[in-house]
Amino acid sequence: MERVDFRACSYQRIDHAWHQAVELVVSLTRQPKHQIRVAVLEKKNDEVNERNESLKTVKNRPRKDSTDSASKKNYVGISTDRVLPKFDEGSDSRIVENPEMLTDLNMELPDRFRGMMWVRAYDFMAHGASLRMLYQKAAGHHETLMIMQTRDGEIFGAFTTEEWVMTRPREYYGTGESFVFKYRGKELDVFRWSGKNDFIQNSSTTHIGVGAGPKGFCFALDEFLDRGTSAPSETFGLEQPLLASEEFRVAELELYCFVPHSRRGSSFDGYVGGAGTANSLFRQNSTGPMRL
Repeated sequence: MERVDFRACSYQRIDHAWHQAVELVVSLTRQPKHQIRVAVLEKKNDEVNERNESLKTVKNRPRKDSTDSASKKNYVGISTDRVLPKFDEGSDSRIVENPEMLTDLNMELPDRFRGMMWVRAYDFMAHGASLRMLYQKAAGHHETLMIMQTRDGEIFGAFTTEEWVMTRPREYYGTGESFVFKYRGKELDVFRWSGKNDFIQNSSTTHIGVGAGPKGFCFALDEFLDRGTSAPSETFGLEQPLLASEEFRVAELELYCFVPHSRRGSSFDGYVGGAGTANSLFRQNSTGPMRL
């Protein structure tokens, strides 16, 4: 009987080879043809059924809920849970003491800062009310959080992403990660960069300001950090002043920098930067309206 390559032949040749195989088995085993055909077909059916059962098992196997696992997945360096900020020793805020209020503020920070240590670089009680001292304590630290309280009890501030420096009075800088905020009782309102202009940070020897528009800064402080102004801000999409009054007096100011936990116990003054400006959306050297 000829040898047949079933991969390259017609159905007629396959059928002919099948009958030849049956005839050969009959001659060797002396069994009737129909019994041999039935046995072969049963064997084939068993193999097909076994394969189908295995496919059913795979198809019906329980699978992990990809949506649920994705929602619960925590990527490296990113926390999806509410996290209370951790303060360095002696750095607890005297302005915002409520844990829920602090957690709300912490969760508004960019992801990479939520697990960092908050270190109070400057405040009135330790360093006096001096803009120059604020610049000195902020030196080398790009991302900072400024928290203030007015004499009327309003609490507000700003997260900014470039080092506060004494620049030319009409020069603006900062990135789109910056935002301003205020508390209404225990509720936190956050106002992020609108994209309408690039007037985010502005500073000189005589003032420090955040955000700007035709009518002035979102908020600005004088060189003694005593008096301030508030106005509508295109930078942060504010059609009304951030505070209840366009002019205010500052009762307390805290400036926080962010330090990785691994640096706890090391010299804070020797640590420069936060996460740096590598993630900055843009760097500004803009000029625009300035009104204090």
